[in-house]
Amino acid sequence: MSTMPPAAVPMSGTFALVRKRGRWAAACLPGIGAAALWRVSLLHVSTRALGEYGLPPALPVTWYLALAVALLGALAALCADRGHPAVAIAYVCLTALILFGTVAALSGQPHYAWTYKHIGVVRYLQAHGTANPSVDIYNRWPGFFALAAVFSALAGSGNPAAYAAWADLFFLVLAAVMATAAVITVTRAWRVGVGAALLLVLSNWVGQTYFSPQAFAYVLGLALITLILAQLRTAATPRWLVRLIERVGRTAQLTPDPTSASRWPRAAAPAAAIALDAVIVASHQLTPYMLLGGVALLALFCGVRPWWLLAAMAAMTLGYLAANLHFITHNYGLFTSIDPFNNVQGPRITQHPGPGKVFNTDAELVFIALVALLTLTATVRLMRRGLLVQALPFLALAVSPVAIVFGQNYGGEASLRIVLFSSPWCAALIAWSIATLRSRAARRFTLALVVAVFAPLFVISYLGQEELNIVSAAEVQASEWFYTHARRGSVLVLAAPGFPYRYGAAYPQFRGPEGDANPNLMTEPAFQGRSLGAPQLPAVAARIRLYSAHGYIAFSRDETEYAEVFRITPPGAIEDLRRAVAASAEFRLSFANRDAQIYELLAPAALPAPRRPRAVALPTGRGEEAR
Repeated sequence: MSTMPPAAVPMSGTFALVRKRGRWAAACLPGIGAAALWRVSLLHVSTRALGEYGLPPALPVTWYLALAVALLGALAALCADRGHPAVAIAYVCLTALILFGTVAALSGQPHYAWTYKHIGVVRYLQAHGTANPSVDIYNRWPGFFALAAVFSALAGSGNPAAYAAWADLFFLVLAAVMATAAVITVTRAWRVGVGAALLLVLSNWVGQTYFSPQAFAYVLGLALITLILAQLRTAATPRWLVRLIERVGRTAQLTPDPTSASRWPRAAAPAAAIALDAVIVASHQLTPYMLLGGVALLALFCGVRPWWLLAAMAAMTLGYLAANLHFITHNYGLFTSIDPFNNVQGPRITQHPGPGKVFNTDAELVFIALVALLTLTATVRLMRRGLLVQALPFLALAVSPVAIVFGQNYGGEASLRIVLFSSPWCAALIAWSIATLRSRAARRFTLALVVAVFAPLFVISYLGQEELNIVSAAEVQASEWFYTHARRGSVLVLAAPGFPYRYGAAYPQFRGPEGDANPNLMTEPAFQGRSLGAPQLPAVAARIRLYSAHGYIAFSRDETEYAEVFRITPPGAIEDLRRAVAASAEFRLSFANRDAQIYELLAPAALPAPRRPRAVALPTGRGEEAR
C-alpha cells in the first residue's frame, strides 16, 4: 500500500498545468508586445501625403518591427517541438491584424472608392425593406446585401460604413480559419493547416476581402469545400489515375482513407452543402461557377459523392443565371472571348504609368510567378514522397479557377480572380511539401525563407496602392451630400476614378450607365494626355448631358491622384479644369470641402447673366492638400 500523501498526485498535476500555461503565456508575450507596438506605430502616420509608392514608405520602422515579431512568433510556434496550435493561430491572426487592419486603423472608414456602392445597396435595402431587380445587378444577387442590412439593424447601425472598414480583416481571418480546417481535414496535421493559413494571409494581396459579395461568397465557398472534404469524400481515387501518378513519379502513392473521419447523418452533409451553395448563388455572380468547377474535379478525381450533389449545384447556378440572363447579356455580356491570352489582360488605363505603379505591378507579377513555381515544385515533391494522391483535392482546387480565362475577362480582373480562388490550395500544397522535408533544420529554414520572401512582396503589392485606395472622410461627406441633396434624375460625372460613388440609399434615383462605376472624363480621349481648362468645358457639359439633361461633376483629391499617378493627365491638369468649371457661368458650386467639390451644370434657361466668379474657400493648388 502506498504511503504517498493523498494530495501529492493532484499537486503534481497542478504544477504541470501551471508550467504548461506558463509556456503558453511566455510564447504569447512577444505577440502582445507586437500588437501594442503596431498600434503605437500608427499614431503619427499621415495618409494625406502618400506618394505613388503608396503606404509602405510612410510606415515607421516600428510597424515593420511589429510585423517581424508576429511572423517570428508564428514560425516559432509552428516549428517548436512542443508548439501548440492555439499559439500558432494567435500569431497568424496577429499577422493578419497588422497587414489588413492598418488601413482601417489609419483612415477610420472603408478604403476603395467602389466599396461605397455596396454600402449604398445595403442602405437602399434598409430604407425600402426589399430588393428591386429593376434597379441594378446587386438587387438581382441580394444575398450579401440583405444579410448586411439585417446585421446593421441588429447592431443598431444605420450605416454599414460604421463597421465596413474592418471587413478586410474580418473576411480574411474567416477565410484563413476555413482554409486551416480544410487542410487539417486532409492532412490530419495541424502544423500543415496553420502553416497554410499563414501563407494564405501573406499571399492574399489581391484585395478582395473588403466589404463585398465577393468576400462573403469566398468565405462561404471555403466553408463548402471544407464540408465536402470532411463529409463527402467517400469513394477511392480512380485506380487509373493512381497508376498514372505512380508511373510519372516512380513512387508508390499512399491512398487516402476518407472513412476514418467522423460522419454526419447520411443526408445532413449534402443538405448543408446545398444550403451553403444556395446562399452563394444568390450573393455573387462568379463564385458559384468557380465552386462548380472545383467540385466537379473533386467528384471526378477525388471520390466526392454523391454525384447528384454536383447536379443540384449546377441546376441552382444555371437556373439563377437563366432567370437573369437577359439583364446580364444586355448590360454586360455573358462571354467576352474564348482567347485565354486576351482574357488575362487587365484594363489598360495608360501606356505610361508612374514608376511607383510600375514597381507595384512588377512586384505583383513576381509574386504570381513565385507562387506558381512553388506550387509546381510542391506538387512534384509530394508526388515523389508518395503523397500526391492524398493531396489531389488541393491540386484540383488550385487549377480549377483557370477555366475562367476561356470565357470571361471579368472586367479585366480574371487573372486576379484566379489568384484569389487558387491561393488557399497553393498555400496548402506549399505548406505540406515543406512539412515532408526530412531534416527539422531544413523544414524551419525553408518555411522561414518562404515567409521572408512573401512578406515584403505582400506589403508592396497590397499596401503599395493605398495612395489611390484610401478614401478620406471629407470625400465620403461629399458623397453623402450628393445622394441626400442633389436633384433626382440627374447624373454625377467624375473628373477621374476615385470618388466614393453610389453611397446613399437614394442612388437608384440618379442616372448613369449600368456597371461598376460612375461615368468619368478620363475614359474620353479628349481629356487624356493634355492640359485641361476652358477649351474642354463644352466636352464636360456634353459628357453630363449624355446621361441626363441635368447633372453634376465632382472633383476630389483621389481623382486628381488617380489621373496623375497613372499619368493620364499632366500634373495640375485636373485642378486647372476645376478652376475653369468654377469660373464658368454654366456651372454652379453646390458643395465643397477640403478634399472634394461638386459643381452643378445649369440648364440653358437657368444660366445667369455674365458675372464675376464668386470666391470660394477651396485649395488653389496641390500644396498641402495633395496626398
